[in-house]
Order: sequence, then structure tokens, then C-alpha cells
Amino acid sequence: MLSYSKKRTFIFSLVLLLLLSFIPSLNTYADETAAVPEIPDSIYVYDGADVLSENAETNLKTRAENLFNNSNIQISIVTVNTLNGENIETFADSLMRKWKVGGEEGRGLILLLDIDEDIYVTISGDALKTKFTSEVLQTLLNDKLEPDFYVSLYEEGINAFFTEAYYMAEDFSAELEEEAAIKAEQELIAEAERKESAANSFWTTLLIILIVIIVLIIAFFVTVYVRGQIVRKRRREAARRRRAMERRTERSRRDYL
Repeated sequence: MLSYSKKRTFIFSLVLLLLLSFIPSLNTYADETAAVPEIPDSIYVYDGADVLSENAETNLKTRAENLFNNSNIQISIVTVNTLNGENIETFADSLMRKWKVGGEEGRGLILLLDIDEDIYVTISGDALKTKFTSEVLQTLLNDKLEPDFYVSLYEEGINAFFTEAYYMAEDFSAELEEEAAIKAEQELIAEAERKESAANSFWTTLLIILIVIIVLIIAFFVTVYVRGQIVRKRRREAARRRRAMERRTERSRRDYL
């Protein structure tokens, strides 16, 4: 029969052995978790599943670089053998953030294919969501990628998807440039109107000031004239009164004599 201390030692040893037995399985699970690849030399094509020919990969990179140079929009094609059950949308989002596809403005689009799991997804950056909505992206996948992907023609499906996305991105860039040009023109017109309004306001204010000055000058001269007339009238009246008094004084003197 085991003593209490021996029982405790036995139980502790048993628990330790159980924990040690779980460590390999934990390591295996960690190894099976798909890790986001480090940023490659070119973020435009990452063919981890090796489903693209060298010519196709080169052509995609060249066209993607041209699109970026002409429109500042990046399209990234990524293939992997397996994500080991990890959510493909979460993985694609992690790719976009880690690789900074589309830059800080979010002008990027990623197509991710998990070959072993036979699934794929495409996501767009914030700046492209008005053009590449969820519905548009799903239609793009259904019409351009799925027919070839279904029969394992991955290169053909990727090319079809990329070509359509490329033209859509070019159109969107042109729309953005047109909107920017219209906005710039509107701002120039608004600025010209503000300057014209300011100029009109200046001349209007100056005219009002001039009118006020003229009115004040006229009022001054009218006041001076009126006061002069009043003074002269008072002087004439004073002179008449003085002459009348002198005449009365003279008559009184003659009458006295």
C-alpha cells in the first residue's frame, strides 16, 4: 500500500509524463499551421504551389508591373500547396497587410489559390472596394477562374482572371484620374470665383468709402455755407437795428434842439 507522500509523488510523475507526451503533438500542430511567407522579391507573383510555367510567371509579373507604373494599382497572384485548414480569407488578408499590396492607400488586389484544398479567394484593398465589390469579385472568380480551375488548368484560369482584373483596374484608374481632373477644375473655378468675389467686394467697399467721403465733404460745405448765411443774415439784421437806432437818436436830437 502506497503512503500519502508516495501517492503524491506517483500522481505528480504521472501528470508530468502526460504533459511530456503532449509536447510533440503541440509541435506538430504548430508546424502544420500555415505561415505567411516573407515578402518575396516580387509581390506580383508568388507561385508556392508551382502551377505556373516560367513564361506565364514572367508575363504576369511584367504586366502587373506595367499596371502599377501606369495606374498605381497592384495585383498579386499567390498559390500555395495547402493552408492546413487555415481560413483562406484570413490568410489572404494577412498577406495583403504583411506584403503591403497596394500600399498605404489600399490600391491592391490579391488572388490566393490553395491547390490541395481546391479553394481560392480574392480580396481588394480599401481604395478599390468601390470598383471591386464583393459581388464583382465573385463574378470575376466564377466567370474567369472557376471553369479552368475546376479541371485543374490553373495557369489558364489565373491568366483569364488576371487579364480581366487588369482591364478593370485600368478602367478604374482612368475613372479616378477623370474624377481628379474634374475636382481640380472645380477647385480652380471655385478659387477664381472666390478671388473675383473678393475683388468685387474690395471695389464695392472702396466705392462705398468714396461715396461716404463725398457725402461728408458735401455735408461739410453745405454746413459751412448755411452757417455763413446765418452769420451774414445776423450781421445784416444787427446793422439794420443799429442804423434804425441811429436814426431814432438823430431824430430825438433834432427834436430836442
